[in-house]
Amino acid sequence: MRGLQRVVCIVGASLVAAHAQQPLQAGGSGYFGIGVNWVMAQERRNLQRSGASRVVQQQQPTGAEASAASTGTVPAPAAQGTTGAGKQQTPLRQQLQVASGALHAQQLAIESTTKPVPVPEPVGAQIESSLPQVPNYAETLRNLIKQRLSMPLPQHFSLWASVPTTSGLEAWGLLRQALQFLKDRLPQLSQQDAQLVSALSNDESLESALWQEARRLLEEELVLSPVAGYYLKLVETLKKQEEKLRKELLQIPEDQRVMANQRFVDLYNRYLQLQSNIMNVGALAAADYGLRINWQNLLDRAAANLLQPVWNILQRQELAVPMEQAIDVALRQLWGMAKKNPDNPNLQKALQLLGQIHGYGGRELTVLESAQVAQLHRAYVTALQQAGLEPETVYSLASVVTKPGTLPGLGWSSGPIIEGPR
Repeated sequence: MRGLQRVVCIVGASLVAAHAQQPLQAGGSGYFGIGVNWVMAQERRNLQRSGASRVVQQQQPTGAEASAASTGTVPAPAAQGTTGAGKQQTPLRQQLQVASGALHAQQLAIESTTKPVPVPEPVGAQIESSLPQVPNYAETLRNLIKQRLSMPLPQHFSLWASVPTTSGLEAWGLLRQALQFLKDRLPQLSQQDAQLVSALSNDESLESALWQEARRLLEEELVLSPVAGYYLKLVETLKKQEEKLRKELLQIPEDQRVMANQRFVDLYNRYLQLQSNIMNVGALAAADYGLRINWQNLLDRAAANLLQPVWNILQRQELAVPMEQAIDVALRQLWGMAKKNPDNPNLQKALQLLGQIHGYGGRELTVLESAQVAQLHRAYVTALQQAGLEPETVYSLASVVTKPGTLPGLGWSSGPIIEGPR
């Protein structure tokens, strides 16, 4: 919500800069009633008490002094010097500058009674778009998903592990690779499995599925937060009031949107107060609620949820992962058998195939490599059977591979989607 704080500050600053957010008063009042005559009379009394006689010339304020005078703010007295006629005259100069500024401000106030006052632009929609409202994140989600799918993703995985993915990035990589593998085998899949794979068959459909799942997760998280719902409803209500009040203001003819029109002044002041309330609600949401979306956790969880059914389909295919220790034992046994029976070609073939399977061991595999291991293992078992070995021996020597992990859950925690107070 740091972004929301910035938006609230920007909106508030621009509104204050453009309109000062000061309530209008019909006909002018307050500091505008100060006249230069009183100041001049006061100065004459000061001159009589001091016995001095000098000609006083009215000076026009410049810079910050003029700005302060025009807004009715009396500048702080300057430091008084002990020498120099200029410094001794500082109080007089200040009084004249303030009086001159007051006259200028009074003139502006009088002109504004006849000149139309512009109606500020609404702020409700801007503040509402900054609050945790799911539809506003649609474009952000799409862009992040495109970026994630376009980046280099892991290609090799610990398929032998009970949980073959140990990070969110691996989940993305395994999802994409599994889909590519299954698309080439659609005729071999059941109708239900084929429909699921076909629905994710290209990048566009995969992006769409990931976006829908991420949005669903985000909606669920936001529903769980009563504070988010409270601020959303409150801003929505205030925004509607702002729209209604602005419509009433704009229905007043432009030449009647002046300070002399009490009805316009009342509506205008209510409008400014409503805008201030909207920005205050936004500021409270940013400061007190502190809602923040962890986009990486959101996208990783969405990928994991899509990976689960795809992985279930993949597990029903012929995939295998080498077991190194079992392969080492089988290699020693086969080597001894082949040495004793050099005329048995099937033993030599089984030994050769087992060596190839051994080459896939000790490292992470791609899905395609796992399928190649399964193919080699089928040929290896056939060679053992044709070598005339006992069924128990064949079974013992054939137990050198395992199925990929079951993916019961993720081997990593994606963390919370919504961060901040609940």
